[in-house]
Amino acid sequence: MDLLPLSGLATTVAGRSDAGTNLTKSKVPAPAQHGGPAAYRIPTDAAPSCCPPDSNACATAASGAPKEPQPTMTTHYVTRVRKAPSPGKTHEHIETVCTSDNQSYSRDHVIRTINGRTDEWYTRSPSGATAKIEVITKCGRCDLKPYIRTVADTTTIDNLGSLPAC
Repeated sequence: MDLLPLSGLATTVAGRSDAGTNLTKSKVPAPAQHGGPAAYRIPTDAAPSCCPPDSNACATAASGAPKEPQPTMTTHYVTRVRKAPSPGKTHEHIETVCTSDNQSYSRDHVIRTINGRTDEWYTRSPSGATAKIEVITKCGRCDLKPYIRTVADTTTIDNLGSLPAC
């Protein structure tokens, strides 16, 4: 295997020319004729360096099979809420959340996207405090299944129930 300078764009390994091939991390001293401080060993099965790390094209080139794209989570900041009486009318539950971009979503939608791991939901109080919203499987007072609440932290100002009305 030939040793090549780090700055080379096109490389030749065992008589094969590959433009922009990825380099392994095994550093060896560079020969004086390359004029660089270090050279790298080049694997013959490396994907082209022109591909982004998460590119399907490069995953296919390196392994022969396409790589599954990773889903992107959307983050929502709830700034206001609408409450409704519990089934026994003994307390209230969040019925709708309103976000910082003036959208409103039902409790069921929030639960579905949290459980489906497509969205993350946080509260943002008027003072800027935030807390993550979580799904609880069953209310201990009225048996509502499921419902949402904020993850416990050191303050109550970022709790869903403390936010202003939609």
